[in-house]
Amino acid sequence: MSTSKLKLSGAISAFPGCGKSFIFKNAEQYGLLPINYKERVMIEDSFVSYYAPTLFDSDSSHFDKDAFPNNYVRHIKEIINSFKDPTIFISSHENVRQALKSNNIQFTLVYPDISLKEEFIERYKERGSPEAFVNLMSNKWEDFIKDCENDHTPNKIILQSGQYLVDVLV
Repeated sequence: MSTSKLKLSGAISAFPGCGKSFIFKNAEQYGLLPINYKERVMIEDSFVSYYAPTLFDSDSSHFDKDAFPNNYVRHIKEIINSFKDPTIFISSHENVRQALKSNNIQFTLVYPDISLKEEFIERYKERGSPEAFVNLMSNKWEDFIKDCENDHTPNKIILQSGQYLVDVLV
């Protein structure tokens, strides 16, 4: 694994198991300043820009589902408008991607090749995902991947066997 600076920018809509949390947890090794959603600390734009590019891991599970995805997209827009050239890891849910498009927010969609079902199911188990999540992903794999394949966003990265975000965002 490389510890060089990652070249990240903008919204990255990545499928579960692609390695968003890994990069976030190791952000400083890659020359990035991780800012947790739960931290309600505003940092001066100039300080953040001076220190390092900012990285947000905006886990959609922290948002009220009654107002979703509008509250989630509002949060994403707030980050984009508050920080200079932030990188935001976001959900790959189809309704989130549609809301991003409706709000003219460009994003890069990262998802695994459809043939990698067993590899990704094993990733979910190894990271300790709840059994209900593993079962959902196993049962709906083809539907979720086909939704990504059919998305017309111009920026897509399809992961191959053994690849993670860290491998394709350098």
